[in-house]
Amino acid sequence: MTLQDRMQTCQSSLTETDWQIYNTVIASDVRTLTLAVLASSVHVSTTTIFRFCQKLGLSGFGELKALLKNQEKAVKVSRKAVQNSYHDIVTYVQTLDISDLRQKLLTTDYIYLFAESELELRLAKVFQRIFFPFKKPVFILPNRQALENSLVHMVNNVLVIFALDKAEQLPLCLRDHHRMSSIYTLVLSEVRQVSSLSDVRLLIPSIVPDEAYPPVMTPYVLALEMLYLKLQLDNK
Repeated sequence: MTLQDRMQTCQSSLTETDWQIYNTVIASDVRTLTLAVLASSVHVSTTTIFRFCQKLGLSGFGELKALLKNQEKAVKVSRKAVQNSYHDIVTYVQTLDISDLRQKLLTTDYIYLFAESELELRLAKVFQRIFFPFKKPVFILPNRQALENSLVHMVNNVLVIFALDKAEQLPLCLRDHHRMSSIYTLVLSEVRQVSSLSDVRLLIPSIVPDEAYPPVMTPYVLALEMLYLKLQLDNK
C-alpha cells in the first residue's frame, strides 16, 4: 500500500496538520529527509510526526521513510520497463514485413475485429480511429457467437484478432485451416504463443506488470500507430 493509499484509507481521522505533514513529505527528497527536518518544516514536534505515522499504520518515521524509498524504487523500475517496451515496439514494427498486409488492406471490402475483453474492445475502437483513412467499413465482433456468425462474410476480407489478456484459448474456428484459408488474418497479441492461424502476427512486447504500473493499453496503441505509419510511409 502506497503512502497515498494509506492517507485515503485514514482520511476521516486526519487533521489539517496531518495533511501538511503529508504534503511536505511528498515534496521532499527522501534521501535527505530526517525526522528533525520534517518537524521543523511543518513547525510541529517530533511527537506529532510519530502520531501521524501511527495513524497510517506505521511504526514510526523510519518505516515511513522506508515506504517512500520503496515507492520511489518501484516507480523507477516501472518507468524503465515502459521505456524499454516502447523502444522494442518501435524497432519491431520498423523491421516487420507488411507488404502483403498493405495490399490486402487496400483491396479488401471489409475489416473485421474480434475483441472480447474490455481492453481488447477499447483497442478495437482505437483501431477503427487510426485506420479510418483506409476508408473501409470496420466491424467489431465482441463475442464468439458474433465471430462464428460472421465467418461466412469474411471470405477475401481481413480479420484482426486481438488476443491480449485471454485466460483461455481462442475459439476453435480460428484454428480451422479449411474455414480460415480464404480470410486474411492479423493477430495482435503479447509476446507469447497464440493458437490461431494467421497471415501476420503482431507480437507486442509486454510491460513487466507491478503495483506501480498496472496493465494499460498504451503499448498496443503505439503498436497500431506505428503499424499505420509504416503502411503509409512504405507505400511512398
